Amino acid sequence: MTYSQLSDADLVALLRQSNQAAFAALVHRHTNSMLSLATRTLHSKADAEDVVQTVLLNLWCKPNTWDQSKSQLSTWLYSVVLNCCRDLLRKQTSLANRLMRVINSENLSTQSTPSEQVRYEGAQEAQHRDDLLAKSIKTLPPRQRDAINLAIFCELPQKEVAQIMGVGVKAVESLLVRAKTNLAKSISAHQSSQAQLVSGAVQK
Repeated sequence: MTYSQLSDADLVALLRQSNQAAFAALVHRHTNSMLSLATRTLHSKADAEDVVQTVLLNLWCKPNTWDQSKSQLSTWLYSVVLNCCRDLLRKQTSLANRLMRVINSENLSTQSTPSEQVRYEGAQEAQHRDDLLAKSIKTLPPRQRDAINLAIFCELPQKEVAQIMGVGVKAVESLLVRAKTNLAKSISAHQSSQAQLVSGAVQK
């Protein structure tokens, strides 16, 4: 049986004996999901990678921290990632600096063909929607934001989300409803504001 076929519990048991191959198997198995959650929470891939590296280093150094009787390893890792992300956000001097970086688009060449123009505008519109959603999620209260990231983007069942966040399933359901309502209001307000700006510019 290869390391990739072993359960998390078996791999951690080997890790407690400083087995590097077991650690490598755990890294391969869980890094992507951890990185996805951290990136969604921080809106910075570089910061997310730092958080995940820190969590994995702690797992290597202190494998006994995980209590198998209380949670699955993946659930525990999600909890640690969220805590590290929250610590990082608290240390930042301004949350405004943590907004998703808007990709600077290159100037269109005057030689662009109509089809290239259409593709470019479509890509820009999609990017704008993604940026708006990311910024709207960032304005949510922390617990609503965490619930959305875990349940929607990490695609975790609400029972596991509840365990990670340390609340009941009903509380998670309530957080998700409020988060979706607040997101809809935020996006609608932004669109109304943009429409007013455009209307004002046309009248001038």
